[in-house]
Amino acid sequence: MKKALYMAWWSGLLLAAPLKAVGQDVSYPEAIDSFVNTVLDETDIKRERYARCGRAVLMKARPGGLTRDSVLRVKTREEIWGEYQTAPGYRSGRKQLPYEFYELLDMLEAPEEKAVIAQAAMGFVRDEDGDRPWPLAAYELAKAKLQLGVADTNLLKPYIDVQLVLDCRKQKMDNFGNMWWAGWYNDEDFVWLHAAILCRAGLCSQACKLVWILYFGWHGCCRPYRVTATEQDTERRERLWKLLARTVGEE
Repeated sequence: MKKALYMAWWSGLLLAAPLKAVGQDVSYPEAIDSFVNTVLDETDIKRERYARCGRAVLMKARPGGLTRDSVLRVKTREEIWGEYQTAPGYRSGRKQLPYEFYELLDMLEAPEEKAVIAQAAMGFVRDEDGDRPWPLAAYELAKAKLQLGVADTNLLKPYIDVQLVLDCRKQKMDNFGNMWWAGWYNDEDFVWLHAAILCRAGLCSQACKLVWILYFGWHGCCRPYRVTATEQDTERRERLWKLLARTVGEE
C-alpha cells in the first residue's frame, strides 16, 4: 500500500512537469548553480555497496610483486593516513592496494586530493563485472571534478542504463548457463550526480530526459523501483526534481 501511494505521488509530480522540462535547452545559470550545489551537498554514494571490490587485499600484483608483509597484514586506517602524508608515490596513488584506496577515499576531503586518488583507483580496481572501473572511484572522481568546476559527462555513463530500473543489480549468464552479478546500474546518487554534471556542461534538457526516463520510462508509465523509499528520500527527490526543472525555466 505504501509503495503504491509513493509511486502515485511520484507519477503525479513528474507528469505535472511541463514538456519544456524534457525538451528545450535554455540557459538559466542561477538555477543550474542551485541544482548542482544541492546535488553536491545532498548526495553521497552507498560505500558499502561497492566495498567488496575496494576491500580486496589479494589482487593482481603491481609491477615488482607484493611482499609477504603486504599480503598477510592489512594496514590500519591510521597507518594508511600516515603513509599518505609521508611515503613517496603514495599521494599520487602509485603504491596502494585496493583496500587502501577504499579507506583513503573515505578519509580525504579536499577535492583536488581525492581526484588524484580516485583517478589512480579507477585504473587499478575493477567492478565486480570485471569490465567497468570501480564505481566508487568513478563516483568520487566525478564529484571531485564537479566541485573543481570540471563537468566530465563521460565518467558515469557506464553505470547508467535507461533500459533498466533504478537501483538495479544486473545479472549475466556465462556460456555454461551460470548466472553471475554484473554490477550495479542506475544507483540513484549516480543518476543525480550525472544530471548535475550534464547541467554544468549546459545540457540541462538531457539531464531532465535522463531523470524522466529512469523514473518513468519512455511512455510516462511508472517504472518499478526496487528500494523502499524513506520519507527523507521522497522529500529529497521532490526537491531535486523541482530544482532540475528550473534549469530549463520551469517553476
